[in-house]
Amino acid sequence: MLKKLVVLLGLLSIIDASTFDKHFPSSCQDPSIIEDGEYYIYPDGLSPVLVYCDVTKGGWATVFNKAEKNDFFNRSWTDYVYGFGSPRSNYWAGLLNIRNLVLTEPMVLRIELSNSARDEFFIEYESFFIDSAEHQYLLKVGNKTAGNLVDTFSNMSNAKFYAFDKDIDSTISNNTGGGWWYFGGGDYFVCLTCSPHNLSLGNWFQHGNWLTFSRAKMMLKAKHEFRPSNCYEILRTGGIKLDGIYNIYLSESNVPTRVYCEMKKGGWTRVLNRINRLNSSFDRVWTDYKEGFGDLTGNYWVGLKALQQLTYQQQMSLRIDVASDDRDEEFIEYPSVLIYPEAQRFKMVLSPSNRGTLYDWMSTVHGGMPFYTKDDDSRDKCATEHLGGWWFSPSSCYRVCLTCAKLTLGQYSPPGSDATNKLARKNFMKMLIRPAHLK
Repeated sequence: MLKKLVVLLGLLSIIDASTFDKHFPSSCQDPSIIEDGEYYIYPDGLSPVLVYCDVTKGGWATVFNKAEKNDFFNRSWTDYVYGFGSPRSNYWAGLLNIRNLVLTEPMVLRIELSNSARDEFFIEYESFFIDSAEHQYLLKVGNKTAGNLVDTFSNMSNAKFYAFDKDIDSTISNNTGGGWWYFGGGDYFVCLTCSPHNLSLGNWFQHGNWLTFSRAKMMLKAKHEFRPSNCYEILRTGGIKLDGIYNIYLSESNVPTRVYCEMKKGGWTRVLNRINRLNSSFDRVWTDYKEGFGDLTGNYWVGLKALQQLTYQQQMSLRIDVASDDRDEEFIEYPSVLIYPEAQRFKMVLSPSNRGTLYDWMSTVHGGMPFYTKDDDSRDKCATEHLGGWWFSPSSCYRVCLTCAKLTLGQYSPPGSDATNKLARKNFMKMLIRPAHLK
């Protein structure tokens, strides 16, 4: 026993410690998967499955892809069980992997097809399930929920999977040339893997006719989607603890918004990031400030429209971090922040600060102020003069301006300070928000 323990400790000593800090996405809907592409997902938390994630369409995992007409899918039973090909080209994820996916949570199915004339078709189903290997991966498909194809695939429910070396009366070997779910005698209504060279019928039966397609996809995603509205929800519900770029969903939008999440501080959503106070990246017009701009890890502004939605969908607190070149960091937090709609010029309302090392200028000077930019600068030309959009005050333009490049007081000015004060000019500045009442 002691010898085994020594061996185990030896193995642990050579494992990169960073491995334990890595996040392993369980699906293509994971907030850490922020763009379309090939990914390994871990539906059971252990076993990786290589899929193409279509984030643009809502986090679909492509488990089958036929990219061209050929006999690529005339494969053995073993190939179909374990998978083959490349997700960007001809690909089958493997029955074991697909089974693993559908066991983790209820899945919905999407099928996309196109013919030689590039006509495009799709159909979606409310549920998709396959049974175990013992039952030859018996198929279960629910009702159609959307699409421009006539539903015949749900009629394939209770069909078993076969390949040319696990065949029904040589039907697959001689007629179809593709592993698929077939009824007794080799009958089918839909066969997306079937080879056009051997096909006597077609890929999809519709209105009494057989349709043949040159390209086809099968895609899965969870029926009950996780749609976090801020970084704290990702931390709390998704269990992701690593700082980085993630997808969130604003209001009822189906289109994800990318944000940078500071998880190690407690799930803060970064809405402004500035890494050089002399940089003029923030000298922008109203439309830019409304829609957002910049690089999430560099100079960045989330956008007033997004900020308004973030603070309206639930009560939010605000945090400001500032630091100098020597990383002399200061911060201040506000228990609540609210940004009004565009009709009120995205007016900001703040409660007085309850925590931090910086003086509270934001609520006393900038609270209740509308937002101004250089192309709509009716507030004493503050945005034009100081090269940045902000919630400017009519009395002194600003005591805090994290976007300004041309300064008289610095981005953050302590009481009674001038431009030479140590705290007055900081190179690194951030604004972050998260749900209120969190410590």
